[in-house]
Amino acid sequence: MISITSFSNIPEISIFAIKNNINLEFNGLVKPILYSDEFVKSIKERPDYSLIRSAHGPFFDLMPGTDDIELKELVELKLKRAITACKILGIKNIIFHTGWFPKTYEGSAWIKNSLTFWNNIIEFTNNAINIFIENVYEDTPDLMLGLVKEINNNNFNICLDIGHVNANSSKSLKQWIETLQSKIGHVHLHNNFGINDDHNGLTNGNINIKEILTLLKHNSPIANWNLEIRNGIEESIAILQKANL
Repeated sequence: MISITSFSNIPEISIFAIKNNINLEFNGLVKPILYSDEFVKSIKERPDYSLIRSAHGPFFDLMPGTDDIELKELVELKLKRAITACKILGIKNIIFHTGWFPKTYEGSAWIKNSLTFWNNIIEFTNNAINIFIENVYEDTPDLMLGLVKEINNNNFNICLDIGHVNANSSKSLKQWIETLQSKIGHVHLHNNFGINDDHNGLTNGNINIKEILTLLKHNSPIANWNLEIRNGIEESIAILQKANL
């Protein structure tokens, strides 16, 4: 499945999606707020509502792998609110950041801290929603792979963000993809120059997009492809449609 993120401050994305019947990833749940009945109703009234296939959950200041029990309970509450909204809206796929931050918890401690949290979240979904955890600051794919293997649930897999790898990891995208393979169920596609998380269109950066798409098709053949871009919309969609044939 090919889709594109509907950034609220870039209305032309939704307009383009409606005109060309392109699936959307809803970005309106990223702020950890109380999603009111009025808010959810407003989503159902959007002209692009029927195109929404996934949603990005809240992530600002949220660390599911924390050792602080009270903080973890608060994070869990905020993620569950987003899941509840998805249940009401009929959205079957939701993406959450891992919340991992460099030089905090040692790897095995982070996985241990994360296990109970994510198992609780999965239980809350009743296996009716697919959860994808997304890399941000991780240097290697090993921690995410270890966590997904420990959880061992078909509804809990990885969202590989290739722009985050390019900007934040010392390992190549090829290494990430070949390590994670079928555990990648969702991909955030955008480009940058290896410094900032620019969310450029696919031709604006130093990632070899053609090579990456070929690697993804070979190693992660059932993964969804989502453009998370702020420019170059039409040409980026064309690249994906051509590569996905």
